[in-house]
Amino acid sequence: MIKQAKQQLLMAAALAALGLSASASFAKDVVVDANGEVPYVIDGRNVVARSGADLCWRTGYWTPAAAASVKAGEFPVGCECDADVVAKDKCVATPVAKTPPPSPKR
Repeated sequence: MIKQAKQQLLMAAALAALGLSASASFAKDVVVDANGEVPYVIDGRNVVARSGADLCWRTGYWTPAAAASVKAGEFPVGCECDADVVAKDKCVATPVAKTPPPSPKR
């Protein structure tokens, strides 16, 4: 009875560990446009390095202003790494106004 309980506990721990590692592997890569000093640690592909808990690694010269100014594509890199620091309006695409189609000529 005790041996079976130990096996079940071991199996539950293994499944929990597998679930945690699988969720971290699905994190979105943040590719930085490396112009000047980047406030996060980047690898050789210009992708922000993340911890096992999916947190971005900051450098020693990280500031909120740097997180909001260095671009990762269209948005600042801080939108993915420190969303609570960067203004929300900088992290949302501005909608493009559509022009109405021309009226048919009669």
